[in-house]
Amino acid sequence: MKLLCITGGSQGLGAALVDVYQGLGWHICEFSRSGSSNGHIRLDLAAADAASVADQAFSQLASQPWEEVLLVNNAGMLSPLAPVSAISDEAIALNLNVNFNSAIRVIAAFIRHFGDMPVPKTLVQISSGAALRGYGSWSLYWLCLR
Repeated sequence: MKLLCITGGSQGLGAALVDVYQGLGWHICEFSRSGSSNGHIRLDLAAADAASVADQAFSQLASQPWEEVLLVNNAGMLSPLAPVSAISDEAIALNLNVNFNSAIRVIAAFIRHFGDMPVPKTLVQISSGAALRGYGSWSLYWLCLR
């Protein structure tokens, strides 16, 4: 069996990817705040324990035999929409924690648990059109994509 681990898999592109891979027969591990599918694990990337939740899930999943493992880092946070000079330090920290720090920590946990597994492994970091063209009010979001 093949394994898809995906952050932000409960809505939009992430939910569509979950549907496609489920249709192909993959086992799904879907991390989000609001998912309800089989394989959903509640994960708030803004929370201090986000990395440990992912780490625990990866630890359990890595004990099983997989033919292939795929991590799709899809979760992201667009807000706050304002020039960076108008954003509070707390809002900046929250945005960077979700869009940057947590993404790296999830990747690190994935590699710790699946890195030595002798199967094909793929890691995909989803971005957006904002990576190509910045928008003034998307200051933090654009920064994390560059």
